[in-house]
Amino acid sequence: MKATCIVEGCDRKFYAKSACRVHYSRFKKFGSYDLPPRQVDLPCSVPTCDRNAKASNLCGGHYRRLVKNGDVDATRPLEIQGRNSGACSVPDCVRLATAVGMCHTHRGRVRKFGDAMADLPLMYQTPMAGTVCTINGCDREGKSRGLCRAHYLRWRKGQDLSDARPIRKLRKNPEPCSVKSCDILASSLGWRSGHYQRWVATGDVRPKAPLSPRRKMPPGTCSVEGCGDPRLARGMCRIHYYQIWRVDNADKLRNARHRRRTRMAGNPTGQVTEAGLLAKVEFWGRRCWMCHGPYEAIDHVKPVVAGGGHLLCNLRPACTRCNSSKGTKWPYPTNVRAAA
Repeated sequence: MKATCIVEGCDRKFYAKSACRVHYSRFKKFGSYDLPPRQVDLPCSVPTCDRNAKASNLCGGHYRRLVKNGDVDATRPLEIQGRNSGACSVPDCVRLATAVGMCHTHRGRVRKFGDAMADLPLMYQTPMAGTVCTINGCDREGKSRGLCRAHYLRWRKGQDLSDARPIRKLRKNPEPCSVKSCDILASSLGWRSGHYQRWVATGDVRPKAPLSPRRKMPPGTCSVEGCGDPRLARGMCRIHYYQIWRVDNADKLRNARHRRRTRMAGNPTGQVTEAGLLAKVEFWGRRCWMCHGPYEAIDHVKPVVAGGGHLLCNLRPACTRCNSSKGTKWPYPTNVRAAA
């Protein structure tokens, strides 16, 4: 039979020194198997405070001051307990108090403006409330800088506010496409997706020209175990199909990313084919053009940030180490030549 704890009334098996784990830990911490008196029953050590102690012989308020400031600051009185448990102290405000006897909104006004502004309704936000956007032809409500939300976001992005592009209207209830011969629900500017994309590409909806038939989802579910989504292609759903597609077309995606990054930098770009890139790698003997080690990546000889373009003449095979050490350095002197 296994021995039990020596403390009277405890039937746990002993852990060390004839005591269970709990009583042994208590003995190591306090020197006794009995719990010490709770601090909550002891008064705060600050002479002018009549609250019960919570930690380090201090009440909650003085202990937080000690942790935050390193001093209990006994001469400064604590906030009244329960001050934020009732309603806001501002007249005619029915919200609950959250700090210094006021609700969140009135407290924020005091901190920002120095006054709770009790005569203003709580829905008051900015001086622009109730005004109209200053852009000609826009009748939306002004939000900031005299602009509605849509034009303000355009201004934040650095776009031209004089642009005549219409603002997309948010639809509360779906409506059919504005093209009379189309009965599909509209998605943008009152048009269905096909007509909207046609207008973006050509500037004309061409309502009489038929759209390509919408592709229907093939019947059945995804062949991946545990996935019940409808399948799209190769017996898989959209998510699983594109996961396989990204792996099979990793080179195309990498080339597209490089072209986009180069185009965003304002540098020249060109179509880098797989055959042309392979011929360039073979020309360098499948070796790094800087250290002649086995190649592992494709390097832009003149970095994109230095004005280099994504062109076949600017690409060479490189190992990962040389490609990383070269980075954006330009010019980058080397004394290497093409492998024989």
